[in-house]
Amino acid sequence: MDVREALTAAVTALLMLPALIFLCKWLFRRWRRSSNTWNDSPQLPESVSSSAYTSGPDASLFSPTSNCEVFLSFRGPDTRHEITDVLYHFLLRSKIRTFKHDEDLHEGEGIWPSLVEVMKESKVYVPILSENYAHSKWCLKELAEMVDCRRQDKGHIILPIFYKVDPRDVRKQSGAYEEAFKRHARNFDGKTLQIWKDALKEVGELKGWHVTDKEGQGAIADEVFDNIWSHLSENYELMTDELVGIDGHLKAVVERLDLNSKAVTTVGIHGIGGIGKTTVATAVYNRVCARFDRHCFVEDVRETLERRDGIIALQNKIISGIVRKATHVSSDSEGIRMIKDRVSHHKVLIVLDDVDDKFKFDGILGKFETFFPGSRFIFTSRNIKVGDNNEFKMHDQLRDLGKEIVHEEDTEHPWMRSRIWLGDDTFQVLHNNKGMEKVKALQLTWLPLDTLELTNEQFSNSSELRYFCGDYIKITGDFSGLLQNLRWIRLRYHENSGDRISNFHMSKLVILDLRSSFIRDDWGGWSHIKMAKNLKVLNLSYCRFVTKFPEISTYGSLEHLDLSGITGTTQELNIDNMRNMKVLILENCTLRKIVSNTIGILQGLRELDVSRCNCENLGPFLADIRRLKFLKILRATEIKPKNAVLELPTSLKELSTSFSVANLSNLNNLEQLTVEYCDHVSIPLQFPSSLKFPSLRKLDVYYMGKIVKLEGLEFLEELQTLCLSNMKSMERLPSLLKLGKLRVLYLQSIPLLREIEGLEELKSLEELTIDGCKSLERLPDVSGFHNLRMVNILYCHSLEWILDLSDLKNLERLSIRNCAKLADRFWFKRLSE
Repeated sequence: MDVREALTAAVTALLMLPALIFLCKWLFRRWRRSSNTWNDSPQLPESVSSSAYTSGPDASLFSPTSNCEVFLSFRGPDTRHEITDVLYHFLLRSKIRTFKHDEDLHEGEGIWPSLVEVMKESKVYVPILSENYAHSKWCLKELAEMVDCRRQDKGHIILPIFYKVDPRDVRKQSGAYEEAFKRHARNFDGKTLQIWKDALKEVGELKGWHVTDKEGQGAIADEVFDNIWSHLSENYELMTDELVGIDGHLKAVVERLDLNSKAVTTVGIHGIGGIGKTTVATAVYNRVCARFDRHCFVEDVRETLERRDGIIALQNKIISGIVRKATHVSSDSEGIRMIKDRVSHHKVLIVLDDVDDKFKFDGILGKFETFFPGSRFIFTSRNIKVGDNNEFKMHDQLRDLGKEIVHEEDTEHPWMRSRIWLGDDTFQVLHNNKGMEKVKALQLTWLPLDTLELTNEQFSNSSELRYFCGDYIKITGDFSGLLQNLRWIRLRYHENSGDRISNFHMSKLVILDLRSSFIRDDWGGWSHIKMAKNLKVLNLSYCRFVTKFPEISTYGSLEHLDLSGITGTTQELNIDNMRNMKVLILENCTLRKIVSNTIGILQGLRELDVSRCNCENLGPFLADIRRLKFLKILRATEIKPKNAVLELPTSLKELSTSFSVANLSNLNNLEQLTVEYCDHVSIPLQFPSSLKFPSLRKLDVYYMGKIVKLEGLEFLEELQTLCLSNMKSMERLPSLLKLGKLRVLYLQSIPLLREIEGLEELKSLEELTIDGCKSLERLPDVSGFHNLRMVNILYCHSLEWILDLSDLKNLERLSIRNCAKLADRFWFKRLSE
């Protein structure tokens, strides 16, 4: 973490120092010039959802009882890179939480109880029945569990895909399926085989999709997606997260939308930056989006249009959000034509956030009258006439101030400025081969379909360049004597990119970031990287086509190495010469092992993440890393329970583990502890009374299906955040009476929990979420909780009583849903008064 903090501080100072000097004067001048009748509105609270994929601003379009709504079951070698991948990304882009279990990547019986719980909570099952599906016992077990869940709860549905296999073979277990059962008969009893056969017969009789060699997989995946979307939408419950103080604005905007009218209507929300335009637009979007066939929320329109390809990029965002799959138009005329053909046939709601006078409706979306009757458009803008992060997120006023100051360095000649990031400016500088003697930072963002080729000539006068960021570019030429002061390179290569570059010396390079690039083992850049003897940061994360990377042990100065998401390698990592390493990220990396006498050689290591990593020789040596502060060791496949971590370094501040830790007594510096998926642990999770954990502020315990109770929780008196989720066997919590400093309490999917002892004493509580605690009957009095800002009570089917909430003066968000026995709602009426 030290390297990250240093880098953040350095870059922030480089980019923002001029801005901070003039900040107060500039803000005061703009405030006096600007006028607006709206009051400042606070920001919406962040969603609890962990989903990061969005076509809108809200992280939870539906209200499920678990983290997953759709469960995909498939045979990896048959469909992993085909229809499964297509459908999975359709679902992710639409923020439908999806569990994709690949039996080849998750072997071992220990994970089965967790899979069962995920299946029980999911609403839609999609088994992709391929030729070799029945050869996998995992697939058959999953299918049988799906059928059983469907029989017990009609809320579950199964949408089968018959992938290049005859549905009759599935129903009758003939053909390839017959051969599979002959093999299973050697290892399984007749009862198990019959359960699997019955499941195949039942699923084979369901209406589904038959994929043949003649069928387009994308079209079928799209149709399956539409069925999933429709099913989830039937029980759609709108999440209204509006804060106190914006209700009047929200009501005014909804009234102006006139949702019952068949006319196509636009509504604008205007005002200076920071007053809550996006907040209001988000609340309106969440309130009304269910009334439309398709909808999308497009952020940062003004920033997008500043790019050279801005119109095309914006059109791609809109089209992709509406048709629910990635699109790549190559010209603005093609974009208008596709919007007319693919978008305007739906009744749509489109929110365009942060629009300026460069936005021209006809030039981007086409003719207004071509859209389906009842469609609505919402704009937010600083300009009443309209009706960057660059790596670090900042307030838009501060961002614009910094850009304005850089622009003032030379208003006529972009190449005379210290930083260039706008599409038009970069194109002008590069296309005309203008010198860049004063440029210290250059950012190029290009379309994936329009790879830009740069030569050594464009960099002939770039001696001051320190930072270079380029997406989808190709570099060619002889760079002898050029870019000798370059310190930081951030490149993302498209699959069609390729370098023909020579003499590119990286002797002063400190940071090389190639994350998510399509580079392969034969990429020409590897030879140049070897020259970077001063390299401190190397990021190859999610370079999925890399199977062999350079001998990293030669970089003696390396402090930060990220190989996460490299799933095609079986290479070994030699760390004997990496004594300066401070951050090592191997999450979801298929490295065979780490080569060293002991990982304890990394005495300077501060952060280590080996979650879902195959390395088999880590466990016994972790205690030797004396300065380690952040450790993640979640679901590492080769570290078995028999080799579970027994001792950890006393320096740890944050620990995330899926393995039982026998001795926690020495972790006096621990501030955050996450324990999840410890299915082999059946004894109580214990915090001894002698262990006070003087520094522990946050405790998260997830998916501990066999844990009956938590011992000693009441002794964690410094705890501020407690999250317990998917504890299927837990019947009671220890008293929370002594947790007087607790600010956040999150209890989810603890179906046997009947009471929360000591809750009434948590006077410092600010956020309370109780979700899926089906046996909970009563909540104690919380009327004295004056700090409480957010209350979520969801799917507590036995809850019969909630006391008066009208005294919660600081309450900003209240969500109570699917609590069937809460018939008396007088507490809500008093709150609304």
